[in-house]
Amino acid sequence: MSTDERVRLLAGGRGRLAFLVDGVLVVCLIVVVTLAFRVAGWPLSADDVVVFGGVMVYSLALEPWVWRE
Repeated sequence: MSTDERVRLLAGGRGRLAFLVDGVLVVCLIVVVTLAFRVAGWPLSADDVVVFGGVMVYSLALEPWVWRE
């Protein structure tokens, strides 16, 4: 794989590698938060809110939705 292809895969968060990284990070977030809530004995219904909020913050912080181009 050439350098140009690597740059293209990483550019703008649209490449396959970027989607893979995003997926891995979201899965890690879900696992860590769920384990933390289970160990702490907190209600698992709050776990869903934290995971949803974390995914929203992650998606908006890295590449906000563009409504107008």
